[in-house]
Parts: sequence; structure tokens; C-alpha cells
Amino acid sequence: MFYERIGTEFHDFNEARVSSITELSRVFLKSPSAEWKAFRLRNLLGHVFESFYAFDFDSLLRKSNAQANRLLGRVPELSYFARNFALSHCMGIHILPLESDRGCRRLAWFGHSPGRHLNGPVRR
Repeated sequence: MFYERIGTEFHDFNEARVSSITELSRVFLKSPSAEWKAFRLRNLLGHVFESFYAFDFDSLLRKSNAQANRLLGRVPELSYFARNFALSHCMGIHILPLESDRGCRRLAWFGHSPGRHLNGPVRR
């Protein structure tokens, strides 16, 4: 949804990269904390452009999973969810992009991941 809106609001990713936070926040109009998301998007676009001088992830696809994870970990202000979403969808890595540790605890409670995320005993 937001990806398509970037394409309609801006000519290309480079135009979005050099836009102001106010202009970028139009992409996230009905979303809570639109300015914060616009700030993170601009940081992401700037980091990708300064690293690759292009807006493609072809070089990322040629890296191992660990190298790609390290490379995405260097992006400032990139959330844990966004990094895992990129690894899952761009790289084809089989992970669930969860937004917080709370999601990990829910999976552990249902028995779908190791229980190290549980802080207390499971009630039955």
C-alpha cells in the first residue's frame, strides 16, 4: 500500500530521498506517527543510495544470509520488523518478521519457537 503511494507521490526513489519529512509524510497519511515513518524512509533511501548509488538490491541477493543481515543491520533507524521483512521478501529467507519481542513470546507460548522468550511460567 505505501510502496504504491511512493510511486504516485514521487517521480522515483531519488526524488523521495531528497524530499522533506513533511512531503514524505503524505505517503503515510492515515498511519499513526507518519512523520517518524517518513524520517525512517528517508534515512533508508539515503543509506541505500550512498551504499550502492542505485535503488536495487541485486548486490544484496548475491550475499549470504549472514552478510545480508549484517548489511541491513547497518541501516540507521531501520526497525527489526523492516529488516526481517526485507530478508524474508527480498532474499527468500524463511523467517517471520515480528514487530516486537511480544510476538516472539506469543509464538513461544503456542509452542512454535523455543521458550527462551518466555519470562515466566506458562499457565495451563
